[in-house]
Formats: sequence, C-alpha cells, structure tokens
Amino acid sequence: MNLAQVFKEAGVTHAHIVDDGFDTGPSSPPTDHEIGEFLQRLTPDQVTALALLLKVGPNEDDLTEAVAGLQGARALFKSRRKFLPASEHLFQTYIREQLDRKKKVRPLIKRLRQCGVTCKAYGPDARRLPKEPPQLIFIDLQLRNHAQFSVRDAIEAYQRIMKNHGSTKPFVFLFSTLKNLLDVHKEEFRGSANIFVSQFEALPKARLGNSEELDHILSSYASALPRLRDMHTAIDHVVSAISAAGQSVTRTLLSLDLVDYFVLHANTVSVEKTRLGTYVSEILMEYLVHEVEKAPGFWDFAQTLDSWTLHDIPRARFGDVRPARDIYSGNMLHARTRLASEADRKLSPAQGHFSLGDIFFNSEELRSGELKRAVVVISPACDLARPEDLLDRTLMLCEGKIGKAKAYSMPTSDNGTSAVILAHPHDAKKELLIEWNKKKIHSWHKEEIEQLATVNPAWTLQARLRPLYALQLQQSIVSDLGRIGVQRSPSVFAPHGLLVFVRDGNVWQSLDTSQASDGSAAALSVAEGKKKKTAFIVTDTTAFRIYGKLKDWVHAHPTSATHAELAELSQFAGILQKFLYAEQLENSNRDYDKEWYPFHDEAGLAHRSAVAFVRPDAGSVYDDVKHGVAATDDQKATLLFKFKRLKPQ
Repeated sequence: MNLAQVFKEAGVTHAHIVDDGFDTGPSSPPTDHEIGEFLQRLTPDQVTALALLLKVGPNEDDLTEAVAGLQGARALFKSRRKFLPASEHLFQTYIREQLDRKKKVRPLIKRLRQCGVTCKAYGPDARRLPKEPPQLIFIDLQLRNHAQFSVRDAIEAYQRIMKNHGSTKPFVFLFSTLKNLLDVHKEEFRGSANIFVSQFEALPKARLGNSEELDHILSSYASALPRLRDMHTAIDHVVSAISAAGQSVTRTLLSLDLVDYFVLHANTVSVEKTRLGTYVSEILMEYLVHEVEKAPGFWDFAQTLDSWTLHDIPRARFGDVRPARDIYSGNMLHARTRLASEADRKLSPAQGHFSLGDIFFNSEELRSGELKRAVVVISPACDLARPEDLLDRTLMLCEGKIGKAKAYSMPTSDNGTSAVILAHPHDAKKELLIEWNKKKIHSWHKEEIEQLATVNPAWTLQARLRPLYALQLQQSIVSDLGRIGVQRSPSVFAPHGLLVFVRDGNVWQSLDTSQASDGSAAALSVAEGKKKKTAFIVTDTTAFRIYGKLKDWVHAHPTSATHAELAELSQFAGILQKFLYAEQLENSNRDYDKEWYPFHDEAGLAHRSAVAFVRPDAGSVYDDVKHGVAATDDQKATLLFKFKRLKPQ
C-alpha cells in the first residue's frame, strides 16, 4: 500500500506545519550597529517616510529606539522595499536563514501534497489559523530566539491549534535541526502540552531529506492513527470515570451524618482498636474504586487495549520506564502521606503501632545517604492489632538489599518475593530497588520495639506494602510457596547495543557496528524461568539505517555467493516491520531456541532463515561470529543481529 492509500484509509486529509521559516517578519530586531548604518544611508524623504511608518519623531534617537523594538523591526521588514538601497543589507541574514529553514521543510510539504494532503505552513505570528482540523501537526522546537532557550513558544503554538480544533486527536511531530536540544526538551514539550505519548514523536529535520525514510515514518504513524485515536478516547473515558466517581463520593459524604461514621466503626473494626479516621479513610478508598469500576467507559479502556498486539505499534522506541514503574510502585505501596498522617495522629511504630508490610530503613544509613539494608514486617496482622499486647510478643521481619533502580528496567520476582521500587528519601528524582532475601529473618523483641520510641531510633519507617503484596511475601517465607499465586512484576525491554553482520559467501563481514555500545539502538525482554523466551526490538532509526546499508551492500557485491538471498531479502515488502519487532514462539519441544529467525513464517520469501536475532551469551551457534570469521554449516542466516549487553553505568 502506498502512502497516498495509507493517508486515505486513515482519514488524513489536512496537516499543519508551524515553523518560523514561514513567519511574516523577523523574531528579533537588528543590532544597534546595523540600525545605525541603515539610518545613515537614508535620504531625507526616506527618513520622513520611516518616521510616519513607525509613528515617531524624525530624529535619530526616536528612529533607533523604534527600529530596535520587535514591533518596529517587523513593520520596517514588511515595507523594506521603500527604503532601498539603505535597507538592502539590514535583513539579509534573516532572509537567508528563513530561506534555509523553508528549504529543510519543503520535502515534507511536497510529499504531503503529492499524497493528497492539504498542507498549511505558517509561523507563530500567524493572525489566523487554517480552518481545517489537522490530522498531522508539525511544530518546530525553537520558534523564536530568546536569550535563554525555551519550548514555551512551541507549546503555545500547539495549544492554539487545539483551542481552535479541540475535537481532533492529531499525531504531533516536534521537529528541529538541533537534534541534541530536541532529545533534551522533547519530553518537556510533550508533558507541558499534555499530548498522548503514543501520538507524539520527536523528528530531526535531517530525516525529512530521505524520501524513502520519510515515507516510512509517515506511513507507520498515519496507519496507526485511527486506533491511536480510539486509545486516546478510551483514556478520556477513564478520566471521566474517575471524575464521576469523585462526584459520587462527594455526594455520599455529604449525605452521611457524623453519627453514621461512628455506627459504621462500632459495628466493624472498633474491637481491633483501629482509629475512626483510618477506618473511614480506608473504606472511602475502596468505595471510590467501586464507583470507578462501575462506569462503563472505564472498561472501554480495557477492551481497546486488548485489541492491540506488539506488531500493531507504529514505532519502535523505549527508554524511560518511569511511568510504568510509578504504576507498579503505586500498586504495591501505600502513599507516604498516609504514613505521615499516622505519625501526626500518634499511630506510628514509636507508639507501638505496626502493620504487616511496614518497611524500615537503617537510621544511620539513612543519615549518611549510604542505603544498604531494609527490613519488612512479616508478622501476622492479627498479632499487630493490639499495640498494648505487642511488647509481650516477637515481631518477625525479613531483610532486603537496597540498590539503585536502573533507568531502563523493571524489577523481577524472585522465589515469590516481589522486589520493591520506591522514591529515594532524599532525592525524589532517584529511585531505589529493594530485593528481599527470605532466608534472612530477624526478630524484634521488647527491647528493639521500645528503642523505636527513643530520640535516635535504630530503624525508621519509610514505606508500607499494600496487603496483597505483604501477604504474598509473608506466605512465600512462612510456607515457601515459591511463585504459586504470586503477582509477578512486569517485564520491560532492557536496552542493548547492536552488532549487525552480513555473510559474504562463507565469511562474516561487519555491516553495522556504529551502535555497539549505544542503549538507544535495541532492546530485549527475556522471560523469567528456564524457558528463555525472548522478545527483540530495534528502534526505527537503527532499523532504517541497517536496511539502507543492506541495500548498499547488495548493490556493491553483485558477485557474492549470497547476493541472491540478500537481494531477495532487501526487496521484501515487510522487511522494516520485521526488523523492528521479533517475538519468539515455542519450538516442537515446547521450548525456545537460542536464536530466532523472524522471517520463518513468510511464505513469500525463499530463504526464511535469512535473518537471525541472537541475545548475548545465549549459547547460540552465532555467539562467536565477528568480522572476518568463517561461517559454519549450522549457521543458516545471511544477516545476523547480535544484541550486545551494555556495561552498567
């Protein structure tokens, strides 16, 4: 399917391009030196005309001040022909830069229009926006020059479009010639503009010059746009469900008389000495969840998400898993605000109040910042219910090792004990990882418990596991249930470097090693357990570069013994999508091979083992492949992707 057909099926008919190359005037005034030279070259009549244009006196000071202002400079720019030849060089740099900016965007405009898309390009100073709602939006990162770089103008340009066309859910591209700045500020723009991350992409303008790559980018995103809109709508339904639930809770609270709280408390947990405020707060949270889940729109989100598969995703990228970790952590831990409230109400360990799942840090380590150990309460909840009796009992705890949460990873479950991610107590931007060792059990007796009430307690409460995870941890230790019934933490892609080799006859040659140590090139997700099921991912830019190098290699080696096989591969219609994602399937032994051939099921390809993906140290027949090494008989591939483990940072 060509790009025009993709646009037609996806309903893409209009695009907006916001770029300062299409401004009607400069975004900054000329320098004082340039203004001085300009004024000196004016004729008396031109001086009079300039004063009338700028509505100031015809003296040098007033004219200089007016032209030095942005409004005056833009007015002069529009009428510059009236002041030739003096104005000939005044805006020469700006005009040259503006033409250069337009030149970089022209390939995009030309391609969109060739495919039947109405393309409106304008600058941030446009008085009126196009009336047609856009399905594609392209916004330049730096729309105006400021003393200090800011994405404010780009955010305002997007918000202005959405104010006019609020019902549309477009795909948004933030593009720039400044790739480093783009990488640094793209998330600031997306977050501040409140854009759905799956409908957003940062695009270096250099990629617009490659027509084949440009078609691939536009086709990938446009084809997924209708379903992305559905997903966006489903997210809106979740937000609406939460808002409606909040209103329902408000109505319920306003309908409860104060005495009703005491009646509820007396008939339920008062015997367990649970305070009234804690009890009501807990049941309100459960009631809020009930009100959210009863909204039909909330389950539209689940239905929409169920319709997606990994191969439906329009682009391959990974990196910041902080949002996923926040959800994981929030599902596992109570909020610290709750613990602070309990401390204010004298319901903390210092007063003898403990809960199953309470996590303590060593106080000395907490003060020094060198966090190494944590302990978690695993005593049965019934033993903790009456603080006045606790001193006659033994408090059981499990020790855990504290480490730094890696930037690109999620924790994994080990022997039924789910690892914990939580914010660093001294730096909210950092996250800690606690891995429990169920063989290290501690006991606190009367002396240790009373010591927590002193001025310098040996341990400090930092977090609390939610009941489900606390019980899972307790059961795995007491009953040694292993993984049975344990909710496993999610597995995400871990970044890897990438080495790509091509087989020239019977000898392996390097095709691409430029990202051997670059974590933005590729990633792996390996399932836990003895069966190492692997999912491979290669980023768009890396996949396209390798595809280009493969075509160049085929063109340069017409006499190679493997030329025909590689030529067929390079011409295969779905090659790029196959490069982006590969997820292993079970073999006939219900296990997973040590290498994976992503084209194994392509009936239209004569050599279905032409491409192999291999994870590091897999024990594969390809483990020893490097440049110049002879191929062995059991190496069936002619193009090899070797994923390389990165050194810890």
